[in-house]
Amino acid sequence: MTTYTYTIFDHDPQSTDGNNWPTHTQITIDADSDAEAVEDVADVLSVEAAGLNPSDGYDPGDTIHAIVWDEDGSIVGQPTYILTHDDLGIE
Repeated sequence: MTTYTYTIFDHDPQSTDGNNWPTHTQITIDADSDAEAVEDVADVLSVEAAGLNPSDGYDPGDTIHAIVWDEDGSIVGQPTYILTHDDLGIE
């Protein structure tokens, strides 16, 4: 098992300032591989998406982003999740 760190952003952190989520900044997880760590964080993105709503400024089609680092501080992945009407509770 290796310890990885991730942060979730509401915009692409590579092209904008990307607001990081204080509740998901520098969170550590354990995984057996880089791919597993990225997949685990992608799952976190989909779960967190279900808690968002339009009153917070999110719209269907918006994308939330994450960066996943290994123990050496190297980026091992940048999963994204596109928000849906269902995620935001819009019929």
